[in-house]
Amino acid sequence: MINRSIFLFFAVMLTALSCSKQDIIIDDFESGNLDKWQFVGQNPFYNGGPVSEDTIKTWQHSPVGYQGKYLLATGDSQGRHNSNRDGGIISKPFRINRNYLNFHLAGELYPRVRIYLLINKAIVREAFGNNFYDLQLRGWDVSEFKGQEAQFGIEDISSGKTLLRVDYIYLSDTPAPAPHNWVKLADRERSPLVSVGEFKLIFNSNTVNKNWQIFGSSLVYGHDHKWRLYAAAAPEKAAKNPQEVKYIVLAEASSLNAEKWDFRGVVLYADENTQETFTWQPFVIYNNKTYYMYYVGSGKTWSGWQDCPAGTQMPWSGGKCGEQGPYSIYCATSKDGLTWTQHGQVIKDSPFAFTPYIHQVKDQWFMYYAGAEPAAITGKHAIVFATSQDLLHWSGRSIALLDNDQGASPWPEQSFIMQPQVFSRGNTWYLLAGPINDNNLSGDQCLHIFTSDSPQQWDITNANKRIFAQGGSIVRDTDGAWYITHNNSMSGGTWLAPLYWNDTLSKWNSSIMPAGR
Repeated sequence: MINRSIFLFFAVMLTALSCSKQDIIIDDFESGNLDKWQFVGQNPFYNGGPVSEDTIKTWQHSPVGYQGKYLLATGDSQGRHNSNRDGGIISKPFRINRNYLNFHLAGELYPRVRIYLLINKAIVREAFGNNFYDLQLRGWDVSEFKGQEAQFGIEDISSGKTLLRVDYIYLSDTPAPAPHNWVKLADRERSPLVSVGEFKLIFNSNTVNKNWQIFGSSLVYGHDHKWRLYAAAAPEKAAKNPQEVKYIVLAEASSLNAEKWDFRGVVLYADENTQETFTWQPFVIYNNKTYYMYYVGSGKTWSGWQDCPAGTQMPWSGGKCGEQGPYSIYCATSKDGLTWTQHGQVIKDSPFAFTPYIHQVKDQWFMYYAGAEPAAITGKHAIVFATSQDLLHWSGRSIALLDNDQGASPWPEQSFIMQPQVFSRGNTWYLLAGPINDNNLSGDQCLHIFTSDSPQQWDITNANKRIFAQGGSIVRDTDGAWYITHNNSMSGGTWLAPLYWNDTLSKWNSSIMPAGR
């Protein structure tokens, strides 16, 4: 009898302990409504509430990774980003009695397109979509808030086109996968070579001016052991018209992961004396006690669809062509990073030369940029490079990567090969460029990874899937850690995420050395 009583006691205790570890669902949206939530502002969600699987399957770019039959999403009827009504929802109060708060999340990066956790009316956690359209299991460690009452918020408040997807929010004692182990989805898989961690906003466009945007950004470690962030800046309406982007601005920080970057103002503007009509897409390096800035300084604004040259036909817009270019690359130099001398045009190409990237290979400098081959509107998209000994005079025109597309018309923008990043790890040379095709897994915000044994030639058919970032650059911190930035005309600022390489190479075994070395 005693043994039976002891057995029953332990059985009850084990059952109680087991029950205490069960996940607690905040909402899985399987009800098909938002009755558990309070609206804040307008209703920004597609169809006004959770979207059914039947509807999701009709989308041109339907996601994977959601749980059950419903998910909550902003965006349009094709499953793409769109201009949503500003607003969101907040959950009813719940008590935090587990160590983790997990959720499934996807979307584009923007400061107020996010989910967040409220305690005592203060935001204590927030997360963003990380430029991925398929939902990823993520979570927060909330053990420090155990026993406290909280609310979960979801909002999409932006001035441009955005996207957010949320599903299956629950409390758990099991953590979500760490960023360097985030699940590689079977469909539209991210690159197995490198994992992109969680993006965080390091410089908000509103710091420059309210309702302005910054277009592309470049990070450089300078002479005084400070980090500098250079970006093109203009009112938001200039997003599709480079002619209105007239300024390069500067922000500084003592560390790459600083919570606050100090805005220093405009440091360079379009100079008519050097025939600059705008300033766009800056890339900055520091070498031999001098800063070198390369940027796009002139070109034709998009003029709409036109009849193609005789004997040619484009695959877009009913066989029409689009003229945009020739963009040219300019150079400026500085000793202190603040006062710049503009040297005028250093690269001119047709139909365009833009998104410059500079890298040193042995005793020679390479400038990689987006162009076409042959150099005509009917050529194929390509990454082109020129070389230099002094960083001011560039010569030669060679093709590093040639697309297999049908023509270098500037639209659709997702067809471009642009934003090259070149470096080596071990004996392998990497070229990151994109978005290349109209995949729209995350709009045009992705870079394909190409590998080669040479810094001069890559094969378009030898792509190692992709990572999701645009408009920024790869940098290494003073401790050797790798990072990538994201910044486009719809991101609301510059974002930074760690890169985790899935190999065992030493941090010294690369052509990109840690900052300050």
